[in-house]
Amino acid sequence: MVSERHDLWAVAGLLVGRYGRRARAEARANARKAERERDGDTSTIWRNVADVLRRRDGPPTEPPTG
Repeated sequence: MVSERHDLWAVAGLLVGRYGRRARAEARANARKAERERDGDTSTIWRNVADVLRRRDGPPTEPPTG
C-alpha cells in the first residue's frame, strides 16, 4: 500500500514537471480516455493520480476581498 501511494505521488510529480498547472487536467483526461477504451484499471490509476494532485494543490483559494 505504501509503495502504491509512493508510485502515485511519483507519477503526479512527473506530470507537474511536464504539464505544470495543467497536470491535474491531464490526469483526468487520461482517466476519461481509459474509460472510453473500457480500461477500468488504468482509469482508476489516473483518477487516483488526479486525487493526489488535488490534495497536493489544496482547495481553491478565493481572492482576498476588501
